[in-house]
Amino acid sequence: MRFCVTIIKNSFNLSSLNRFMKSFWEWLNEDFRFEGETMGIMTAHTSIDSSTEDDTNEERGKKLFADLKSQGYDPWPFLGEFEDKKEKSFLIPNISKLDMIKLGERYNQKIVIWSKKLPDNGYSVEWLNNGDLIKKENVKSIRQLISRAKGFVK
Repeated sequence: MRFCVTIIKNSFNLSSLNRFMKSFWEWLNEDFRFEGETMGIMTAHTSIDSSTEDDTNEERGKKLFADLKSQGYDPWPFLGEFEDKKEKSFLIPNISKLDMIKLGERYNQKIVIWSKKLPDNGYSVEWLNNGDLIKKENVKSIRQLISRAKGFVK
């Protein structure tokens, strides 16, 4: 399973990512234990009405990944969904709320998700748009957070 996670973390080939997605979700549901105090979820995807949308979003994803790495973060790619479209998204352990807001603005995102660990081992989750709080709730696990994130459309 660690081999699968390493491939996903280091790969930006969407077909390779899709091949391993089922194993990744199985690992996330069974073995993943998040150790950070904070976590963010975001994508660089944008809606473009053109035949180059996939290529453009692939490039934007690569740029976001590079930005995150250059800032010292260890982003974990996964396939998210927004407005019924699949999007390459990132789990970003230990990211600051301010960095999430700045990245959301830089990549023109409607929503970024930031969470922090609670003393009772749950997470306080905030859906943010340009720093404005859109929604806030507590969840018990990272799996529950991802499930909520995939279904949230504002």
